[in-house]
Amino acid sequence: MLELLPVVTTIWGLVMALAPILQIRLIAREKDASGISVIWICILIVGFLLWLAYGLALKAAPLIITNTVSAVVALALLTTVLVFRRRASQGVGRRSGL
Repeated sequence: MLELLPVVTTIWGLVMALAPILQIRLIAREKDASGISVIWICILIVGFLLWLAYGLALKAAPLIITNTVSAVVALALLTTVLVFRRRASQGVGRRSGL
């Protein structure tokens, strides 16, 4: 059982790390990121980077893998939110209501 735990936690960690892609898709489809907190994403990114550093210090592959993917996906989410907020403030991509 103990040998299986790192595999299961790594797989589930990757599922959790990739989950924000669903939010990225929704933002892109709706062309609206107004409901997403930038501060929340930044807090997550700092947390992922701290856990990544801890994983590197321990040479713990599950922590390294999952937090690397989490940080990259969170950075993609942050970029998506900022791009769509900039577009919204400039009036680009708004629906015409037709």
